[in-house]
Amino acid sequence: MLALFALLATAAFSGATPTDKEGHPSELSPSATRSETAAAPAVVHAVMFWMEGCGHCEEVMNIVLPPLESSYGKQLQILLIQLVDQASVDRLFHAACELDVAKEDVGVPFLIVGRSVLIGSGEIPDQFPSIIDAGLAAGGIAFPELTSLADLAPARADADDIAQEIALTSSTASPTPLPVGSDTSGANSSGFAVAWAVMVLLGLSVLFTLYAFLGGPLPGFAASASGRTWLVPLLLGIGLVIAGYLSYVELARVEAFCGPIGDCNAVQSSRYGKLFGVIPMGLVGVAGYLAMLAGWSWPRFRHDALARITPLLVFAAALFGVLFSIYLTYIELFVLHAVCAWCLGNAVVMPLLLLITTPAALDALEGADSPD
Repeated sequence: MLALFALLATAAFSGATPTDKEGHPSELSPSATRSETAAAPAVVHAVMFWMEGCGHCEEVMNIVLPPLESSYGKQLQILLIQLVDQASVDRLFHAACELDVAKEDVGVPFLIVGRSVLIGSGEIPDQFPSIIDAGLAAGGIAFPELTSLADLAPARADADDIAQEIALTSSTASPTPLPVGSDTSGANSSGFAVAWAVMVLLGLSVLFTLYAFLGGPLPGFAASASGRTWLVPLLLGIGLVIAGYLSYVELARVEAFCGPIGDCNAVQSSRYGKLFGVIPMGLVGVAGYLAMLAGWSWPRFRHDALARITPLLVFAAALFGVLFSIYLTYIELFVLHAVCAWCLGNAVVMPLLLLITTPAALDALEGADSPD
């Protein structure tokens, strides 16, 4: 597990790059019917792919686009395409391929204006207004001339509204939105297998802990590891690096490095990526690990009443972390249908912490000194 974590961490911090791709006015495609602009105002056409449960999509649709639509009126026409099944995801990847966007760089919200591509809740509000202004000054921007969008062009579809919402469905449509950025096989399949294994580990750690509190023995490795006090800060340090990296990804709005397992970006961009829709889960993890580190350190420097109960507090925090990890892993498997390698790494750290801190918690309950 430590080797896998080290591989992920090394590749992540050396390879993470911002997802922004500059949208240059020189790439804009002016409307083909220039002669009509004398009689009609210039219009900028755009297409945006989005997915339900994507926090960044909701931010763009509810906060960024309404003021633009109000400001430009009918001079701005945005076609919204919701990703609801494999056909709609394939359409997105086809459009990205036509625009020379690598598959691994695709994410939602994915906005196409002319030949420019804007991805995410960072670059869309930063660059879209200036692209609109440049496009209107140049006589307008035509609907993207892409094979993947040909059947949705205004000449063939009723796209006169400022914003339309097209739910692309097929005979095999699934009611659950598919994740963007990976295939439904391959990386996702291996990610699901790992996620199920982690779910089993989480469940077993809770059962073993409950058995220990009822008087039964802990697994041999947990009982022996409890005497190696350096294991607790080591695991807490690993957890801090994982949570810190996920916080960096969210706050810096860069694409997470996922490696061969799952689709971290689909998970991070979902509404479950933030607590109460506000606080990034990575920051919650950082705060939790720091609190556990403080609780573990306290009895090693102080011998007061608080020092006698901190083993119980650290154990309670680890137990909460395991239960919360079970919930989040369930969300990945059954709601988002996408898994995050970093989240799974965190979900491995928590049950190990739970098992290792259980003996000290039992000693605290019995009134004995926690072992050094």
